[in-house]
Amino acid sequence: MANNISPNHTDEEYSNPWTIEDKIEIFRDRVQGWQLGVAKAMIEKSIPHHQIAVLYIAFSYFEMISKYKEGYTGTVVLHF
Repeated sequence: MANNISPNHTDEEYSNPWTIEDKIEIFRDRVQGWQLGVAKAMIEKSIPHHQIAVLYIAFSYFEMISKYKEGYTGTVVLHF
C-alpha cells in the first residue's frame, strides 16, 4: 500500500536510499503543497482571519530553512 510522502508523491515512487535529487523534489513538493500553497489559497479565497495563519506558515518556512543552514539535527519532542 502506497503512503503519501508529499502532496504529489508516494513512497512507492522512490527506492531506498533516496538520492539527493529525490530529497530535493520531495522537499520542494512538501513545502509548496503543504505550506506555501495553502497560504496562497487562504489569501486568494479571503478566508476570514487568514492573515495570522499565513504569517505562522511563513515564519515556519524561514525557521526550517534557518535550522537546515545551521546544521540542526535535533529531534522533536512533543509534550502533552
